Amino acid sequence: KVFFKDEGGRDHCVDIIVKLKDKDGNYVYPKSQAIKIILILKYENLINVRNQDILKLSMDSKTVIDDSGFTLIRFRIEEVSKNHQNQMFCICVEELCSEDKSESIIGSSVSKPLKVCSKRIKKR
Repeated sequence: KVFFKDEGGRDHCVDIIVKLKDKDGNYVYPKSQAIKIILILKYENLINVRNQDILKLSMDSKTVIDDSGFTLIRFRIEEVSKNHQNQMFCICVEELCSEDKSESIIGSSVSKPLKVCSKRIKKR
């Protein structure tokens, strides 16, 4: 998939739906409390992007999975893949918890790779 960051204005975002599933692929719903999540920008090879500030969340993104079992995340990546050795980007979704992850109740998940370009090249 390709995201053209300079088309559609500053509100132009990529949408991803984050849903909770168990190990068998069945949807699950938080029972006692909402689950706070964090997004980490990675390259397709799963190495973290050094400057995480280029990942911008839309104001209407919810970084909490409530009893519905899902949330909608809208984001932009502010730099093009060409400036990152033509690498594609992925979003890793993890539970926000202590650094040693001893409190974690869910595993992480990674989005499909995304190539970021400035805008489409117009043919003459």
